[in-house]
Amino acid sequence: MEGFRSCKPIQGLSCPNLPVSESHVGEYSEEMILIKRHHRQLPLHAQGLAASTLSPLFGGILTPIPTDLAQGREGGGAGGPSYILSAIENGTVYSFGSGANFCLGHGDQHDELQPHPIQKFRRKGIHIVRISARDEHAVAVDSNGFVYTWRKGYCGALGHGDEIDNITPELLTSLKNQLVVQVCVRKRKTFVLVNSGSMYGFGSMGFGSLGFLDRRVSDKVLKPRILDTLRAHHVSQISTGLYHTMVITSRGHIFGFGDNERAQLGHDTLTSCLEPTQIFIKHTYEDVENT
Repeated sequence: MEGFRSCKPIQGLSCPNLPVSESHVGEYSEEMILIKRHHRQLPLHAQGLAASTLSPLFGGILTPIPTDLAQGREGGGAGGPSYILSAIENGTVYSFGSGANFCLGHGDQHDELQPHPIQKFRRKGIHIVRISARDEHAVAVDSNGFVYTWRKGYCGALGHGDEIDNITPELLTSLKNQLVVQVCVRKRKTFVLVNSGSMYGFGSMGFGSLGFLDRRVSDKVLKPRILDTLRAHHVSQISTGLYHTMVITSRGHIFGFGDNERAQLGHDTLTSCLEPTQIFIKHTYEDVENT
């Protein structure tokens, strides 16, 4: 842990009337936090987000579309720089775009110019309800809460206890006894949220962004491991960037950990936060007037 220190709680004003309902972490080191109040969403910060991930909101204000579009409902989509995965309401997953590195889940590297169903799910009657994907790997959750991973296994990002690539979706057997409700991936790491509110992580520790205090920032976690530092909290949502992560609890509290070089975790004095640390959002009169 040389050169890194755990963060202290950020000084600020707790907002019991403004519980956070959703957060979205930028790909590198920018943040997006959305606060829901009176059925509206207040974008607090949207700097540095790619134009392709933005959509109009409230007459031109931009807010990112979460990667995990399936969250909270059946169906949805996710993707990397040159491909798309889309789950429709009957549980079928379609993929299209570049087939490089087996990203489409068909077992080959052929490009698909039109949406094509992933046959492994269809043949086995697997009904997919959640998807998360990035440039190196993809994760899906079925209606029974089982998890499937595929593509590059580097750093253990697929969670099978090794770094072997999977060219088609493979069941993550170590989580078969858990009911998974959300998955969230970024380059070389994966988070899994189960219905009890516990959170599992695996893959690259990258600047401490997996949140395990007993691992070095350059370590690899090859199988799903529960995040002990958040056991006391019921996690309701996860979002992760390249080197930092944020979670929201059922009480609307935000915790962040990992790289903090640009204060993307809300702390202006430390370069990293190895331990999940609560973030307090200051409530101003201007915020109230704009709601």
